[in-house]
Amino acid sequence: MTDFVLIGTLAGAGIAVVAALLLAMVLARTGLVLPQDRRGSGCLDGLRGFLALSVVVHHFWMWVAVTRFGADWEPPGINFVNQLGAGAVGLFFMITGFLFYAYVLQGFSATSWHRVYVGRFFRIVPLVGFSVLVILMIICVRNGTLPDASVLPALVKWISTWAMPPLLGEADAGRINAYVLWSLKFEWQFYIFLLPACAVAMDVLRRRKGLSSDNALRHSWIIPAGLLGLVILLNLLQIRSKFLIYVPLFAAGMLANEASRIERLASALRTSRASVAAGGALISAMLVSPTPYGWSMPLFGFFFLCVVCGNSMGGLLRLRAACALGECSFGLYLMHGIVLSLFFTDAGKGLDPLILPFFLPLLVVISIAVSVVGHVLIEKPGIRLGRRLLSMTQVNGPSVERSGLAAKQAARVSI
Repeated sequence: MTDFVLIGTLAGAGIAVVAALLLAMVLARTGLVLPQDRRGSGCLDGLRGFLALSVVVHHFWMWVAVTRFGADWEPPGINFVNQLGAGAVGLFFMITGFLFYAYVLQGFSATSWHRVYVGRFFRIVPLVGFSVLVILMIICVRNGTLPDASVLPALVKWISTWAMPPLLGEADAGRINAYVLWSLKFEWQFYIFLLPACAVAMDVLRRRKGLSSDNALRHSWIIPAGLLGLVILLNLLQIRSKFLIYVPLFAAGMLANEASRIERLASALRTSRASVAAGGALISAMLVSPTPYGWSMPLFGFFFLCVVCGNSMGGLLRLRAACALGECSFGLYLMHGIVLSLFFTDAGKGLDPLILPFFLPLLVVISIAVSVVGHVLIEKPGIRLGRRLLSMTQVNGPSVERSGLAAKQAARVSI
């Protein structure tokens, strides 16, 4: 029966993607979710939309396995299904490394770090806080309890994404949102530690070689390449941590940024042949490896490089609907687990496993609708508030030489 349900889930996923794109097209036309010009981010918005949908399908199958087949909440044993989640998050990390490499190119002294962190705070925390409060409300309704002051320390850990401890005695509270906050913890570590460290390295590179800003950019590839080398060395020395697992993915995004500036290479990777090769690399990586963190990373990296060079994979990543999904992908990532939890734990608790795949398109549509509400009412106002606070403070970074390319790269980042 498991095989039949899995096949049905994958078929339902295809229908769900079509339904999601149709809904996104309507939302874009009504103006609720408008794809924005990212000034050079190419096909990344469209990619974000498909990655978020991939994570939804991954967690749908995990809920099916846990509630209908008695599995534990752990990575599925089927490589392809697990990569729908792990591989998607890996590509999200590459996107972060690619976009925020702009600040590495500028250097530490040329970057207004308060703008970076205020921007990140108001981009991430309001919607995370909203999602956590929804989870708290669900626990209160299910258990018939009311929160008190004792829950505040746990809420702080959740909203900061540092940990997901029990809420109101609910040990598996993290399952309500499919434990998605784990990836944001490592995103924050990238912003706080890795990003400024690489920017400092860029300043050192300029000073040591006595290079101008533009000449230094010709050697900037040394930084992400050195980062990969450092991770390899630490692994050989048996020095390991969870964050080190993901550092190569951020570094791969940075290297993709470097490679995408080589016009001859970028032109070659925008061809239809490159589309076929990139699709083949992605599917191969998903079939033969359970995660994107090991030897399969070059395959994911090649696919990602083609995308950032402007390969739309046959036009899919430039669809207005796909870009609209990308615009609200953060909300979809945060909120879909809540929708799945309400379905599998409450509304669809007694349904036969064989008919569950028929509900996947509906659950995807509901998840998108919820994410759009969060995007319009929480996420966008939070971003505007952050920008307003920055405009009020008018604190500028040091005045230093900044190349035209570094400034153009920085314009890609939406704060």
